[in-house]
Amino acid sequence: MKNTLIFLSLITLFACKKQQVIPQSDNFTIMSTRVGNAVDLNQFVGVNRIADLQIGFSSKIDKYKAKENVSLQQLNNQKNIPFELLYKNGDCTLIIKPKESFLFGTKYQARIFKNFSNLNGTTLETEQSFYLTTEIDTSIVTGK
Repeated sequence: MKNTLIFLSLITLFACKKQQVIPQSDNFTIMSTRVGNAVDLNQFVGVNRIADLQIGFSSKIDKYKAKENVSLQQLNNQKNIPFELLYKNGDCTLIIKPKESFLFGTKYQARIFKNFSNLNGTTLETEQSFYLTTEIDTSIVTGK
């Protein structure tokens, strides 16, 4: 009887401790953005025709799921722009590099979809959009 009481007490003790464990939050967030020398914006104006968007995240990116959760479009006609994804800073920074030059005076949208995730499988809380408007062709304006 005494052994049974000790056994039940130990089970109760360990069961309570197990229930008291508080799961740690593993938020996955965007920490920074950059196009050329402009930083921490979601709208970039006067962007060079050959530019890439760098997005820093709070932890390592799941590179295998990244491509299907990123898009780059020309806004006026919704044309998808081909791009490649590169990584730096220990896979915490995503670089969206267009495979073709942007057009002058045109607005583009890069989207990071909600299912974009880190290596732990934690996704972004919301979809993120970044807007890039390219510089104007000054040769047309000045006639040179």
